[in-house]
Amino acid sequence: MNLQRRPQNVDQKALFRQLGLLQDEFLRSKIVELLEEDEYLRFVAFNDPSPRVREVAVKRLKDPIALEKCALEDQYWTVRYSAAWKIKNVEVLKKIIENDKDARVRNAALEGITSITDLHRVVLKDEDHSVRMKAINRIDNQEMLEEIIFNCPDAKVREICAIKIDSPDLLKKIVREDRNNWVRVAAIEKITDDQFLMQVAMYDRDENVRTKATKNISDTDSLIELILTCPHQDVLSCAVKRLRDENDLLKLRMMGNQNVQELLLDRLKELGFHRT
Repeated sequence: MNLQRRPQNVDQKALFRQLGLLQDEFLRSKIVELLEEDEYLRFVAFNDPSPRVREVAVKRLKDPIALEKCALEDQYWTVRYSAAWKIKNVEVLKKIIENDKDARVRNAALEGITSITDLHRVVLKDEDHSVRMKAINRIDNQEMLEEIIFNCPDAKVREICAIKIDSPDLLKKIVREDRNNWVRVAAIEKITDDQFLMQVAMYDRDENVRTKATKNISDTDSLIELILTCPHQDVLSCAVKRLRDENDLLKLRMMGNQNVQELLLDRLKELGFHRT
């Protein structure tokens, strides 16, 4: 039989019988690709010694009960993975996520989960980073995001939470309390309170957090105050670059120290103001 073409109206029973005569798993997989009846595909998915052949059978199988059995019981991850993608039963998908040892299979099962309560549970309990990230990217509920950001040890998950959280007070709390600086940088992104941003720029322990706070300050007078009072070089450089008015820059040249003078001169040249 020419296996390069898909023959029309092939006797399914005759095809199935050929499987028992073939030792080569590649040839068996090609035969299985021609099978259409669940009765035969189910037998192959449950009994063929080759995971490659079982996977091909699962991909063609329609019987939901048989697919669930393969997803829960097959010893090889690719077979369970292919089955998990096709399962619609949410309770079975949840069982896969709770019990399967392979993160790739759990990720496949997660595709069929729509309940934010179930996604929330996955974020807090799953051991694999990729599974947690897949779940958190689908959660927008503000209460759940708040719980996750203060209880999840995964900094990348907390960073996604900080990006999604809307409450200014909660974002400020994250900036003050989170132990990861990149989470704190993400939280600062949506903060518009110049007074709070000034405090962060002046006193925060991390350069990236201070710089992000400085970039978010909208009030020119606050930036000028930072330039005159802040001891951090990173903040000074960022604040000077935020200024665009020649008069503000020239006024500061009359007041700042030598370090500030050099930054101001560079900024004036950058903006094309040559009167120094």
